[in-house]
Amino acid sequence: MHKLRTSIKRARACVALARDITDNAFQGKRYVRLLKVLHQCVGATRDLDLQQQHLRRYIRQNPQYFRILYLLLKSQQGAAERQAQTIAAAFPVKFIKALPEQLRKKQLDQASQSSPKQIKTYLQEQFAAIAAPAGNVTPDRWHDVRKDVKRLYYHLEMMAPILGESGALKRMMGFADKAGSQLGAWHDLVAFRQFVNDSTRLMKNMGVSIPKGAMALCRQITVDIRKELQQCRLLLQQKPDVSLV
Repeated sequence: MHKLRTSIKRARACVALARDITDNAFQGKRYVRLLKVLHQCVGATRDLDLQQQHLRRYIRQNPQYFRILYLLLKSQQGAAERQAQTIAAAFPVKFIKALPEQLRKKQLDQASQSSPKQIKTYLQEQFAAIAAPAGNVTPDRWHDVRKDVKRLYYHLEMMAPILGESGALKRMMGFADKAGSQLGAWHDLVAFRQFVNDSTRLMKNMGVSIPKGAMALCRQITVDIRKELQQCRLLLQQKPDVSLV
């Protein structure tokens, strides 16, 4: 499931790259819509799997108190997997496989080969725009940074065969890969805390006993989220001074 989600991300990044470097000569709106739908349903199953891993890690000492959370996650994951299977079965695979030909029709291959300087400038601008948000901002703002970092990594990966794997490009890719992983770890914890908060709130509203230690669990997750976020900020502040142009 993780490999499938990564492949979908790469495909979406490819469409975005094609759109940007051709000044919207290729827009691929239908590709964007279809890939977004598949990404959302596949992503949900992957996120629920990660939340189960986090739950096991946090409650090793008293797992009996949180069996209801396991049940909720298992139930949600089962529903998410069935939805993903249904959508994937109806997904127009032939249409997606036609994407390379659609790109060739827009002469992207020729454009890419004839304008490496333009592509380097485009990638450099993406790299320069990546920075830690100033002040105390919402998780959504950090999530935007995470998406920008992952998009940059995929674009660098795609353009490496054309531009050549120079020292600058490798350093830029290494930074984007590490920063993307760090931001991903932070994001996964935020999603896990949201699940715990939503579940305990639902149980309280329904008159169901809240698991013993639930509040302490949320506090510990919050502490770890802050630590991860600090690591993200430090890593982004240490962005290497490299240039492709």
